Amino acid sequence: MADMSRLPAQAGRLFLLCAWAALLSLLATSCFELKQLNSFPCGNDGTCPDGYDCNAKKQCVTAASCSGSHGGPTNTDCHGVCVNIETDNGNCGGCDVACAGSDSCCAGHCLSCTGGQVCVKDSTKGKVGSCACPSVGGGTCSVTPQCGCGSGTKCDRPESIAEACVPNGATATGGDCTSSSQCGANATCHDGRCQQFCSSAADCTSKAPECLPSGPGSGLGWSFCSEHCSPLAPNQSDATHQACPAGFSCAIDVLQAATLCVPQDSVGVDQPCTQSKGREPCVAGASCIGTAASAFCRRWCAVNGASSCGNGSSCTAFSPAVYDNQQQLGYCSAANCIPDKSPCGSGNPPCCGACSNGICVSGNF
Repeated sequence: MADMSRLPAQAGRLFLLCAWAALLSLLATSCFELKQLNSFPCGNDGTCPDGYDCNAKKQCVTAASCSGSHGGPTNTDCHGVCVNIETDNGNCGGCDVACAGSDSCCAGHCLSCTGGQVCVKDSTKGKVGSCACPSVGGGTCSVTPQCGCGSGTKCDRPESIAEACVPNGATATGGDCTSSSQCGANATCHDGRCQQFCSSAADCTSKAPECLPSGPGSGLGWSFCSEHCSPLAPNQSDATHQACPAGFSCAIDVLQAATLCVPQDSVGVDQPCTQSKGREPCVAGASCIGTAASAFCRRWCAVNGASSCGNGSSCTAFSPAVYDNQQQLGYCSAANCIPDKSPCGSGNPPCCGACSNGICVSGNF
């Protein structure tokens, strides 16, 4: 006959064994489910379960992802941390290779690029992992910033060719020129004047300067400093305008919404003129307004401001509108002129704007 007194003790031990088995099963299931996640937080000590690495974002990721889609081809597992050995200053080119001092990791090489040079990361720009001037035309130097030329020379790109080092000229910035070789250091010849190269207006030394591209579609890839001049008074200076030198007038570059000083000729107000890029055929304070077939020198004026036209003429706004700072500008139409869309030609009064194909049209540049 069985000893019934031992059954409670045996049942208790059996219960404990079953409970432990259930708990271990639960823990195993939780760990399995945890490892099915794409990522999860690292431990406080930066560790992860087997098969996982702690990345730079302190997330546990599968070890394979450090060199796969999660980390990129240049990422490496360094002591359980996924790092980019192309750019990491503490693991440059490999784990525990630290860049010293002011050096930084450039394509896996510790370098200190100075004098305007930058890190080469693209083989089309030079030797990967080296310092080079940021040329845009395939030359050996760069215009902005000036880089790669010796004393007494400058980097220039006067035409759509590769940049090259050329001797500095003797003409100071702002002086008249006919070729870039005449201009001094860090300057080129643009619109008849030696203009300073720039990356932004902060590089320029003139009053209220503007850093303008060399021209849409020119392909030159550099910018120059331009004075913010006043078309109404091109040879006068005030708090926000720089005076143009003698022999220059203030023109508006509509595409870049900026003003610049350009060489001027001597065609009088209300006289026929021929439009010319980079040159103003009219006297100072006037501009050649109209079309290629019919244009006249008209004086600048302030729209909705104090009338400065006189002689029975009025200030006509451009279409589209043209501004200098917040002031809308226009041109003084001819006295007793006829408005836009009116017939024009022989026997008719002059158009307020320009005559095009027998019809008056708004003035333009």
